[in-house]
Amino acid sequence: MQKIKGDKMKSFFKVLLTGLQVTIILSLLLFITTLLMLVLGYSINYAPTLFGLPLFIIEVYETRFAIEARVMGLALFFIIGVIAHLVVQYFLRYKKASVQ
Repeated sequence: MQKIKGDKMKSFFKVLLTGLQVTIILSLLLFITTLLMLVLGYSINYAPTLFGLPLFIIEVYETRFAIEARVMGLALFFIIGVIAHLVVQYFLRYKKASVQ
């Protein structure tokens, strides 16, 4: 019984770690995209919202830029990572079961 409980905790922490990794990767991608827009000479003010709350704010003007990550955006990135991990694990198990 302890072995099963330990495996479930290990699996739970893997899911959380994957969610955190996806959050960091998407945040870095957001930063790199903003730098690319600055280099290419774009001038934008972009703030997408979900349920009335901003996910992130990007401002690029001539020679300066600003990025603000909001809690809603970070939570969404985390949830995307967790769901992606669970979907991939489901299909890997399904494929493994169909091969046997």
